[in-house]
Amino acid sequence: MVRLPVTVLTASRDGSARIWDASRATTIRSFEDHDGAIFSSRFSPDGSQVITASNDHTAKIWDVKTGECLRNLRGHERAVCVATFSPGGDQVITGSLDHTAKLWDPITGKCKHTLKGHDWGVMDAAFSPNGLQVITVGRENFAVLWSTQTGEKLLSFETDNSAVYSVAFSADGSKVLTGCDGGTVELWNSVSGERLAQFECHPIWVVSVAFSPDGSHFVTSSLDRNAKVWNTASGECVSTLQGHRRGVCSACFSPDGAHVLTASSDGTAKVWSSESGECLTTMKGHFWEVGSAFFSP
Repeated sequence: MVRLPVTVLTASRDGSARIWDASRATTIRSFEDHDGAIFSSRFSPDGSQVITASNDHTAKIWDVKTGECLRNLRGHERAVCVATFSPGGDQVITGSLDHTAKLWDPITGKCKHTLKGHDWGVMDAAFSPNGLQVITVGRENFAVLWSTQTGEKLLSFETDNSAVYSVAFSADGSKVLTGCDGGTVELWNSVSGERLAQFECHPIWVVSVAFSPDGSHFVTSSLDRNAKVWNTASGECVSTLQGHRRGVCSACFSPDGAHVLTASSDGTAKVWSSESGECLTTMKGHFWEVGSAFFSP
């Protein structure tokens, strides 16, 4: 019998985020205090808290055990598309359709820096493993690397005229992945900004990208209804995860790299074997698009 990761987190346009027991495909807890769709949700590094990003222009931090809202991060002027904790848990980044990203102190709820460098909404953001940098993307042909200490722009990763929708750091911090609207994924040196490789991954938008824990593979998701696992060194597709009825909004690896979790516009999330591509369980309960799904730490 295949042992599944126990806890996963999903966010939906139905206005709720849910924690699930993946082994039983049942909801453990639901967070529903936003006044609008929830576009993304993530666990804190220790798994004790959850952060949600919403169409109501706010991000909220929640206690996992009690379901209590601990902080309401206000300051964006339009929808918040992404919110995530730093690896140390001492910072939060939010990205918004108001063209800015903001760095917050999750304890006080105060904004430390507002990052201005995009002419479109900020769709995705990722911290470096040491938390000293954060990278943002915003439907333009570049990604921007920032200092989290000063809010200063450090580097720009420029693509070949493709809008960038998603971004990820490798676990060692040496590489960055960007996913583009033309179906391509690009691999970058995070220090020099040099493009190391370009992969033709999907026929249309790559909505999310994520490295495996050891960096040997990465996973992509697309509006073509598929997610795919790739060998980072060779660019070979290892497995195609087929089964969603609509576009796949996000995909990520489990902490041990053995599984992939996907979220879809069809209202479901699925857990897969990252090696074989077999679907192991499907979580149903949201009544609208599931925009993001992540494993507990």
